[in-house]
Amino acid sequence: MPWTNLFKSNIEHKYPLKKPVLGEPLPVSAFIRFTRWTLLFSGIGFGVWRWGYLKRKETAHRECLRKQKLIWDEEQRILKMKNNRAELLLLAEQTGNPIPPNFDELYPEIK
Repeated sequence: MPWTNLFKSNIEHKYPLKKPVLGEPLPVSAFIRFTRWTLLFSGIGFGVWRWGYLKRKETAHRECLRKQKLIWDEEQRILKMKNNRAELLLLAEQTGNPIPPNFDELYPEIK
């Protein structure tokens, strides 16, 4: 039993398909060949143009994000400092420890 028969269904054995007899292929006209090549190169040209357009757009977007990231990082830093100060004050209050005299120098209040 050949291995190829293991993967065939029983229907293929009972009703084998006959391959159609094909004639010689017809020659392709010059107009159709010209149109195919023209569309191919037009598509390549459009792809190059579109890539350049999207690259300029993405570069501008990344530059904007780079500038915004500096602002966002500064906002996050200030928020962390505020939360850290509030947490230290709350911890000192809950544990009953006195607040050190130089606390405002170490952790200035940010508005």
